[in-house]
Amino acid sequence: ETFFSARYPWIFALQWVDVFVSLAGSVIFFAVLFKVVPDVPLRWRDVLGGATVAAMLFLAGKSALAWYLSRSATTSSFGAAGSLAAFLLWIYFTTAVFYFGAEYVKVSLREKRPT
Repeated sequence: ETFFSARYPWIFALQWVDVFVSLAGSVIFFAVLFKVVPDVPLRWRDVLGGATVAAMLFLAGKSALAWYLSRSATTSSFGAAGSLAAFLLWIYFTTAVFYFGAEYVKVSLREKRPT
């Protein structure tokens, strides 16, 4: 328990509100990207599944990076280079999540509308 969670038990509820607001914002962000970027006309319903999957993966990766950066010491053997490597890994992971979400939309559309 932290100092604030011991004194204010409603802080726990605020943490869940933060998670849900972050998830909703990420879903909206990815849905807009998946709808606007392709040259194919898509409905919002078509991109919502891929946006939800991408948003959940994005938030999981964000939590993992925050956990790593909070636990790692800049005085370790790698120093600041370890944080730079984590940042580059984050960029790679984010692009992989974007492409995975886009592929999810593509595959789900092919299953709905076979050509």
